[in-house]
Amino acid sequence: MSKRPAKKQSEEVTTVQEEIKLLQPELVPEKKGLFNVYDVNTLKYTLDTEVIRTIKDEQLFQVDNTISTLKISLGFIACSCAVIAYFCTDKMTILALCGIYFFCGGIISLCSYFLEKNAILLTKPLNNHVLRVTSELKAPSYSITVYPVTPVNGGLIFRYRQPTTRDFKKTWKVNDLFDERGAIDKVQLAKDINQLIKL
Repeated sequence: MSKRPAKKQSEEVTTVQEEIKLLQPELVPEKKGLFNVYDVNTLKYTLDTEVIRTIKDEQLFQVDNTISTLKISLGFIACSCAVIAYFCTDKMTILALCGIYFFCGGIISLCSYFLEKNAILLTKPLNNHVLRVTSELKAPSYSITVYPVTPVNGGLIFRYRQPTTRDFKKTWKVNDLFDERGAIDKVQLAKDINQLIKL
């Protein structure tokens, strides 16, 4: 009994799959990235990233990266001081560099603790509004809170710390945001966020 070459069989299978896709595209499942829903840190990061992307793309807000830029700059200065101090021989210079290192580290910690806290996004002004968005993940729920800050002529600290008279909160069950394969439902998440933010 003769057998067809494996290469020919593979080509025939590929051809059949292409024909099915052309005739009935709804029968071909969309390829989605797998995700481990039990990895809490990555889970929150993924959801936060999708929330930020939706607000940027759907609501047309731009991200205010002032704090992030400040922290990166201070971190670079602190690391530079540490490297110079490692190769330096003068004790007074080493002491001064260590002082700068700890000063920069202290400013970074203060920014994270007193300003950002659990905020994942601060936007630039749009339509006389600035959005401050916080998120929280407490199994089995994930929630975001949107704070519209007005007026927008306040400083950066004002925008982060200003209490608001209203806020918009949305809570999801984590299981509802992912399918059994661990793929995030981006369409439903974006729809809920757009319904939440109506300024």
